[in-house]
Amino acid sequence: MFQISIEHSKIFVLYISQSFD
Repeated sequence: MFQISIEHSKIFVLYISQSFD
């Protein structure tokens, strides 16, 4: 369960990064 949360967090961060860019 924790691994999934980490994966989602990474994707979320990437998504925000692209939005900011």
